Amino acid sequence: MRIPILNGTTILLAGMVLTAGDAEGVPLSDSKSAIMPITAKVIAPVIIQKLSDLSFGKIAPAASGAASVVQVPLSGPRTITVANGATLTGGSWTPAKFQISGNAGLAVTITFPTKSYSLKHSSGAPNMNMVLETPTTPMVLATGWNEITVGGNLTVAAGQVPGIYTSNAIQITVNYQ
Repeated sequence: MRIPILNGTTILLAGMVLTAGDAEGVPLSDSKSAIMPITAKVIAPVIIQKLSDLSFGKIAPAASGAASVVQVPLSGPRTITVANGATLTGGSWTPAKFQISGNAGLAVTITFPTKSYSLKHSSGAPNMNMVLETPTTPMVLATGWNEITVGGNLTVAAGQVPGIYTSNAIQITVNYQ
């Protein structure tokens, strides 16, 4: 003898339990399952290494008049504008150079906290202002590493006090994009 119970479940009195289903004996739900793999790929960290510092070389300022701007470009020769008698007197000048390495084919962004800096003289003489000239980012590490250069434009006042001028350390940050 069969006794109907809620939701189409039927129990046989002989002690046999049947599967839940509708009136025709079809199961109420047809469950499926799938396997989900979990993966993670660890890539090389992005690293930046300084190869050389930015140096404007030796500059003889004009005795009077307007300030001059000395440019150390990303590539090409050093130049001076609004010279007013100021001259580039040789010495070692170079854009800063860095090597960035990481996972080949991935893009990186290069950021600077600011692009304007003051170069200070140890005697407290008036500062010289400098604006960085930076590479375009993002850039792709096509072979796993790129070399970049960082140049700048330095404003040298007429009658600038002779001596060595330096800036605080400039932090460059490189991240995968």
